[in-house]
Amino acid sequence: MRIVPALDRGLKILSLIAASEKRLKVAEIAKQLGIPRSATYELIFTLAQHGAVQQFDNGEVALGHQVLIIGNAYNSRLDFEQCARSVAETVMQACNETVQVGILEERQVLYIAKADSTQRVRLVSSIGARLPAHCTALGKALLAWLPDAQWQHYLAAGPLEALTAHSITDPQQLDQQRRDIVAHGVAWERCESNPDVACVAAPVWNAAGENIAAMSISVPITRMSETRFTELQAVVIAGALQLSAQLGYRGLAQNNATMQVVSPT
Repeated sequence: MRIVPALDRGLKILSLIAASEKRLKVAEIAKQLGIPRSATYELIFTLAQHGAVQQFDNGEVALGHQVLIIGNAYNSRLDFEQCARSVAETVMQACNETVQVGILEERQVLYIAKADSTQRVRLVSSIGARLPAHCTALGKALLAWLPDAQWQHYLAAGPLEALTAHSITDPQQLDQQRRDIVAHGVAWERCESNPDVACVAAPVWNAAGENIAAMSISVPITRMSETRFTELQAVVIAGALQLSAQLGYRGLAQNNATMQVVSPT
């Protein structure tokens, strides 16, 4: 099956305009995409006839109303849990470890999607299960980007419950780890929710750039070497961004997250 060149170019034009923070002129579009200027004019004229772009008197081009109509139609049919299951399955196949997606409900993580590892020794999880957010990497990825007022409310709601001897129960220690997670763009925990399991997690963003969910990879502690930990950070970040993209997110990282490699200590 071959790609239709004109359609390919038209879609690239729409993607470029969508990614730009300002209106673009035809000459800029032609230069950035390597398309002849005459062909670019024709493509933009065609897109404008369908309402996909709008042209201004000064020669600038922006997205048109038809893109909003298409986007709204997509959003109305979007099943977040189905998307989460699909991406979780893809991530599981990439690492063959258990992958989970969850959301924050008050002080707990609610697991809404999962894909179980095929390995004999693995974490077996349940959709609908709940755990204290601060004890899980997934929960920490959600807590890390809470607005300050919500974060203070979370801490004021009561003592931090311990699930294992490694669970963080000191608010100051948790607050410092929260800052580290934002700095690195990835969350982690080692035996804090289960004495035999370590996890890494990354935030999931919606089209408005809001942290609405998180994705985690859970590994039996016997398989979690520092090298494996580093590998899984990259995998979970990529998976969370893939799910975010399906929700309309266009960025790479929020709040100056640099996605640096961190130690599993």
